[in-house]
Amino acid sequence: MKKDYNKDINLIFEQNKRLSKIGTKEQYSKYLKTIFPESESDEIVYHGGGNIEGKFKTKKGGYFSKDKEYAKEFLAINQNATKMNYALLDIKNPTEINYVNSEIVDILNKIKRGRKIDKNKLGDVTPGDKRIKLLLEELEGDNELQKQIRESDAFIGKDLYDDEHTPNIFSYGGSPEYFYHLKHLAENTENIIVFNPSQIHILGSKKDAKKFYKFVHGNEKKSLERIISGIFLFSFFVGLFLSSGNLTGNVVGSSGTESKLLGIGLILIGVGGFFVYKKLKLKVFNK
Repeated sequence: MKKDYNKDINLIFEQNKRLSKIGTKEQYSKYLKTIFPESESDEIVYHGGGNIEGKFKTKKGGYFSKDKEYAKEFLAINQNATKMNYALLDIKNPTEINYVNSEIVDILNKIKRGRKIDKNKLGDVTPGDKRIKLLLEELEGDNELQKQIRESDAFIGKDLYDDEHTPNIFSYGGSPEYFYHLKHLAENTENIIVFNPSQIHILGSKKDAKKFYKFVHGNEKKSLERIISGIFLFSFFVGLFLSSGNLTGNVVGSSGTESKLLGIGLILIGVGGFFVYKKLKLKVFNK
């Protein structure tokens, strides 16, 4: 992780008490590095539109902000939203655009699905009217840009606020001051839009808790497995030593027959125990 996410981790643990029963915050910080290790984005991002666990809609896309303060504004606007979503995203081939809103992303998503967009048949558009038309003019005939959009797994850009957004903000009980506050935040905030649920890992979710449990207790399991395997292997090699005839008679001070019998017994314990353990360990440790 490039940033210090201790404050976010503290809040995630406060919102999700089950995490503290699984492991420590330090362990959780290490665990986060195992989520989407090949992603171009290693940042925790935020979604303030309410709990999206299990409610992701692929066609509309999932919007996430790099700025928690900006995401909080949507948490305040959405009266049904009670919880900030913290997430990691799996992004390998993003397309950066200057600005985003739902209409622009809808156009880009249609291109991504192979549909042709005719600017003359777009009809009336609302917020971002001029910018959308400029975008369509830029896309028209630019096969390379359209190919890049089709192959992209995410869009990155700033949100779009202009005077045509003002009535929409007022409908939420906002004021001119609040509108310009949002506009200022939007101008300084990058948002990421993804379209596949598998690209989203919500921190503190049930899935996250299960993975964190496996991360913490999986390491403990591996240590115990090494110890048990080591005991059986040790028994096997000691058995070989004791059953090696004249050598052991002088070393351990017992008759050759007794050493050989003891050695054979230890070999059988080592070999048999090792293979029985290998067969049983999945049932024992994966419950």
